[in-house]
Amino acid sequence: MYFIWYTNRRTIPMNQRTTVTGVILAGGESRRFGSPKALAKLGNQTFIERAVQLLQEEVDDLLIIAHSTIASTIEKLLPSVTVITDVPDHAGKGPLAGIYTAMDYANSHWYFVMPCDMPYLSKESIRTFFSHQRTEDDAVLSCIHNRTQPLVGLYHERVKTTLEDCLSRQDLRVMKALDLLNVHWLTEKHFDTNVQREFQNINTPNSVG
Repeated sequence: MYFIWYTNRRTIPMNQRTTVTGVILAGGESRRFGSPKALAKLGNQTFIERAVQLLQEEVDDLLIIAHSTIASTIEKLLPSVTVITDVPDHAGKGPLAGIYTAMDYANSHWYFVMPCDMPYLSKESIRTFFSHQRTEDDAVLSCIHNRTQPLVGLYHERVKTTLEDCLSRQDLRVMKALDLLNVHWLTEKHFDTNVQREFQNINTPNSVG
């Protein structure tokens, strides 16, 4: 659509779900990978196209958070999706800045966050996060075979202040921020699919396929 340089314990029923913004963390140059991961391909689709296709029908609106070096390329590839870069005060501060930027831009109750480099993630797994939302949760995330996955799952709007505090202190550790939140952790037992593969981050070109 447009590119912006930004100057009581219970599960929530689906019919009572409030607005959800999808947030895809596209990253930047991806030095370890050798090129921008968002533009890498699995079959005929780039990772970022695959992420958009996966998430767009599950949320009310969709944002891509991208580094300024690739934002315009993604905008041309996906002109119907809003692409934004980190807020200037926190540019280049990693995934916490990306999540905070989405919350600062959008006006939703919940944010479903995912990285662009999990191309095997399924819609069924995304829906599992939604089905386990509870009113008291600050976030609904997963720990798969004892490995935490803090960058895929649901974050409530109320965590924005905590993220801002962490960013202002230059404490960019995601897990440290999560220690300050009421996180509902899901495990592999909550999912019906091959989650070990689904929650795999692609870090090298040889990992694709």
